[in-house]
Amino acid sequence: MKISSNLVGLFMVLLGFILCTLFYVSSPGTFDDNYSYVSREPDLLIEKTIYDMQINARQSNESYHFDNDDFMQIQTNVQKRRKQILERGCYLSSNRLTHLNMAIDPPRNLIVDDKNQLIYCFVPKVACTSWKMVFLQLNGFLHPGKTLPQYFVNRPGLKKLSVLEEYTLPQRRYILGHYKKFMFTRNPYSRVLSVYRNKLDPGSTFDRAKKWQNTLGKVIASKFKDKKSITNTSLTFPKFISFLLQANSPDNRHWKSVYDSCFPCDVKYDVIGRFETLETDAKYILKLIGKGQTIHFPQAEQSSPTNSSKPKVLKEYYSKVSRRDMKKLYAKYKLDFELFGYKEMKFDKS
Repeated sequence: MKISSNLVGLFMVLLGFILCTLFYVSSPGTFDDNYSYVSREPDLLIEKTIYDMQINARQSNESYHFDNDDFMQIQTNVQKRRKQILERGCYLSSNRLTHLNMAIDPPRNLIVDDKNQLIYCFVPKVACTSWKMVFLQLNGFLHPGKTLPQYFVNRPGLKKLSVLEEYTLPQRRYILGHYKKFMFTRNPYSRVLSVYRNKLDPGSTFDRAKKWQNTLGKVIASKFKDKKSITNTSLTFPKFISFLLQANSPDNRHWKSVYDSCFPCDVKYDVIGRFETLETDAKYILKLIGKGQTIHFPQAEQSSPTNSSKPKVLKEYYSKVSRRDMKKLYAKYKLDFELFGYKEMKFDKS
């Protein structure tokens, strides 16, 4: 009996998922000789397996693809594992958690789409500008496929969208209990670096970077000025890290922990997306609400990408941070590491 290539492919992916889970370990991630980060997270490995199988199929001129049912089943399994990691982390960290009743005291970063019965908890530096554009498209404020400059998305554009805070208490309770809820997380190392490279790095291409550098940047640089420095306006990445680690450092939303932004131990999210698997997770969410054919996730170029997730870039910046501050940084974002399955990484000096 002849077995279809798609069925064999699906079997291999599921087998790979099982093996990845069995060999999953909690030791820190490492870099290989080419500065490629070796991840031990099964859901990232399974997506690499899918990608490799598709590339191999193209090279051998075979017809290979996952149909919609296969894709949704695989992603459902990925979500199940992420939720298991989160639930275990919430249980083990219960004595360290701050809590929030979203219905009574909702933060302003919960976007509500009544038309599609969808709630999104957005976190800066985790593709939130792109997701806001998606919500503008879903609600008819922006034609599908069209984009807007970053400033207009996050200012006038956001004002056109509804947030949970604007609803009455009974409405909030209904929405939280009946709408699909999703959030996105990101490796804390790359998220913190993205803030610096986007807002404070002298080489930033962000159109409002100068404003950040002339205000917060100068304050930080002056406070941590090296006596040998020529100018107090040169803010290095190690200085920025030292600033974040101060006890009285302002808890700006751009570097506020994902946990304290979305409270995933208090809200049962239907989908926990990752910046590292952004396109796949976005595709899954849009298919869940029946918009997979009409709405496509915007490209990163529209929101001043910093490439801060690339292993070589991470190593370039973090190898300059002292080991003492690296340990403190991990402690600061420990909940994000533990609840979302990210691993402590070592960045040896070059």
